[in-house]
Amino acid sequence: MFTIGTHYSKNDIYDTLNVPDEKQGGHWHKGHASFNNIHFIFANIEISGSGYGKEGEYDYNNRIDKIGNLDWVTEDNRSQEVPIMKQLIKDDSPLIFIREKNTPKNMWKFYGLGSAIEINGNNPVRIKWKIDQLDSKKLDEKFRSGSNWGHINPNIFIFTAGDKNARKHLNDSISKSINTELIKKHLSTELISKINNGNDNFYAWGAVYGPKNINNWNSINEGDYMLTVYDSTYQYVSRVLSKTQNKSLAEEIWGNDDSGNTWEYMYFLSEPKKIEVQLSLLSNYLNKRYLGFTKISKNKIFDIIDDYNDLNSFFDSNFSFKEEKILSDLSELNVPLTKEGNREVSIRTNAAITGNKAEQIFIDIYNNSDLFPNAIEIKDETDLHGKGYDFTIINEDNSKNYIEIKGCKDDLQGVRMTENEWNVAKKNGDNYYLVIIYNISTNPNYKKIKNPTKNLIASEKATVSITYHINKSELD
Repeated sequence: MFTIGTHYSKNDIYDTLNVPDEKQGGHWHKGHASFNNIHFIFANIEISGSGYGKEGEYDYNNRIDKIGNLDWVTEDNRSQEVPIMKQLIKDDSPLIFIREKNTPKNMWKFYGLGSAIEINGNNPVRIKWKIDQLDSKKLDEKFRSGSNWGHINPNIFIFTAGDKNARKHLNDSISKSINTELIKKHLSTELISKINNGNDNFYAWGAVYGPKNINNWNSINEGDYMLTVYDSTYQYVSRVLSKTQNKSLAEEIWGNDDSGNTWEYMYFLSEPKKIEVQLSLLSNYLNKRYLGFTKISKNKIFDIIDDYNDLNSFFDSNFSFKEEKILSDLSELNVPLTKEGNREVSIRTNAAITGNKAEQIFIDIYNNSDLFPNAIEIKDETDLHGKGYDFTIINEDNSKNYIEIKGCKDDLQGVRMTENEWNVAKKNGDNYYLVIIYNISTNPNYKKIKNPTKNLIASEKATVSITYHINKSELD
């Protein structure tokens, strides 16, 4: 496993423990990390460390005392009541890695197994660790016996149900079980056995075709957490049992939308639990608001694990939801990003890479800032041609804003609007916003322009079609 006195990089540790890619980085860059209930202390001695997500370097004043004990200091915002600290203190026996002035770059020297002999204070917590130097074989036996090494953490997904049609669909398949006869009519016996919650109770939700939806749907695995959001509240929590693409079943459950599409990319759930938890209460861990079908980012998952040790504890503590579920890989059920249809192929072919990235960055900014402080709901219109804008925002007073997104790979530059976009902007006046995402490839930032046809000067250019060119000088 690990040998006393040997230097290891973080990648070496990942390889030894079989840490999946999605669980690497993040909290591993801090002084305390955990994996499969095994804790790790990374202590800088007489040198500074940067810490995860921080600028500059910090000296936490760790030291080795005269008899070889480690005096270790946590970050300033750590208390003994934080779940991950409770777990560390309860489990004890962290693996201790130390970096000193003469330690090779990006390497850590393994000192041994810690045993807490003093615990003092909060914000920060100070712990004195006695270091036991077990040989590699005994260390391996201690930690591998009975452990579930290499287990992948679940994802967290959110689907919104903001409009009246979505609320009706909740009654069709979330707050009430799906009609058993429909399930038996359209699904195999094998799948039915996997998604049956007992007494022929079946629950599901689905997504219509669209690149963002398909990317998220393809990421779903058995055991992932699913939260339902509307009215700025987490309304239901459940876990994924399986998924399938089934147009005929989706049409019988939910019908079709105004464009004739149905929510055929289905995922089946454990019986949803009604919870009613305000989004604001968990905005430090999850998003401040949501746009449609959303996957919580890897960094936010790391933050949750850093404080709660695992997602199960997070959901138990905040939603009183405790349901053990082994995560299973459902990637064999995934679908290609494009369907064989003229409209979808056209979307894929004509979509600019920079534009797609800009739209995704806009979603992240919207979800985690007050970019539009009065917004209560946002609708993604990017998969619909001819709208003249990418997103519709519904505000607290039921007014609407129409948002067109443009992207610049590097610094803020001039942009082009199509004739249709310009005309729609002119028609909607102060309710129309142009949002330009720039420095996409490095450090994304944005500029928001209200009523661009009034507040910007554009030159009309006719090629195959008319476009309106807004020069960089107009945006400064």
